Amino acid sequence: MKCTRGRDSLFLVCLQIVRPSRVISDVRRTMRINTLTFVASDSRETNDHQVRPFIDGDDWLGDERLGLDPPEFFRQPTLRFGGELLVGRCECGVIGCDDWIVNVERDDSYVIWRFGARHTFQFGVSEYDKEVERAANDFSWENVGRTAERLVRDA
Repeated sequence: MKCTRGRDSLFLVCLQIVRPSRVISDVRRTMRINTLTFVASDSRETNDHQVRPFIDGDDWLGDERLGLDPPEFFRQPTLRFGGELLVGRCECGVIGCDDWIVNVERDDSYVIWRFGARHTFQFGVSEYDKEVERAANDFSWENVGRTAERLVRDA
């Protein structure tokens, strides 16, 4: 690819651009739109439940990480508004031990999850918001004790 100053570049963006350029504004359009699904399940390792993000149908946490307890996960304001979002914890179950944190960026069209320098996922804002609301209001994973806990907390 040619940089705006005529230099050859191996990257999607020439980093020497001083003013806005079509090259920069086209970067988001070239990113693939991913799909996101949240799945709540039992966590036998920690004797509670967990939310696991599936991106394009794949369990993003894999076998080495546990998800967060559903109420704890969906109470994070950064899930909806942007910022650092805790999505996974160490297989020992302790938050703070080898956590997986994504940086959530949001504009009018897209929600972007960035994890380190190599993993970037882009979701359509409408689909993202619908999935967050669907999963946050899905209580099918609850047992009787967890339902009672939620109802008392929300009363």
